[in-house]
Parts: sequence; structure tokens; C-alpha cells
Amino acid sequence: MVRHEATKADQLIATKLGVMLGSAVYYSEILHKENDKPIQLECRWVNAKYAPKYHQQDFTQTTPNEYLTANCPMTAVEHTVEAITCGEHIARLLEMAATEPCLLLHRRTWSEDKLISTALLYHPGSRYQLSSKVEL
Repeated sequence: MVRHEATKADQLIATKLGVMLGSAVYYSEILHKENDKPIQLECRWVNAKYAPKYHQQDFTQTTPNEYLTANCPMTAVEHTVEAITCGEHIARLLEMAATEPCLLLHRRTWSEDKLISTALLYHPGSRYQLSSKVEL
């Protein structure tokens, strides 16, 4: 757990979450590891109106995704993927060079017609592979 707090939506987050500027939102920044090696930095903003107990969760015991799925069942998800260089703060947390390629996944999730969360998921390019399967 890097950060976990109640805050107010700035212009960017208000737009991404579809809320009014200054609305109550929760922010969590969590470093995920595998075999003691960082594989993902999750920066997530949650609409406090739809997940009012999000900020009370212990994300060392469960993940934000597990909590939100149980309390706001996901009905739609939007992903956008881009390759970036991540800057010093993120590089330090992910134990990588700031000039190393980083995969950034932008994610928004809905439960029914409610936009629940928006997240930035950072992955070291050398330690992550993205794949998808869609059944039609």
C-alpha cells in the first residue's frame, strides 16, 4: 500500500469518472509484486457515491478489484493501452529505470449504468505481457 485516501475530484478525475468537479472520490495507490518483484503499480480513483466503504478496506488482505467486484458487480470495462516512459516516482516504485519502456493500461469500470472507477495500471515493459481472449 503506497497511498489510500479520501479526496476530491480534480478536473481530470471528474471527467474520467463522470462526476462534478470537487465530488468525493477515493484514491488508492498499490504496488503489486510477484516473487518480491514489482509487476504493477495500480493508481485507482473510485466514485465514493457507489462504493462508500472503499476507503475502509484493508488492501493488504484483498485487492481493490476483489472488493469492487463483490460490491459493484462489473458489467462493462474499458481498456486503453499505451507504451510510455514512466518518470522517476513510478520507476522507483517499480524498480526500473525511468527510461525503460513501461506499459500503461487505462481502465474504467461500470456496474450497470454507474461508472464506478478509473485506474492507471503501470507495468515494467520487461516484466509484463498483455493478452486477451474474447469468446463470441
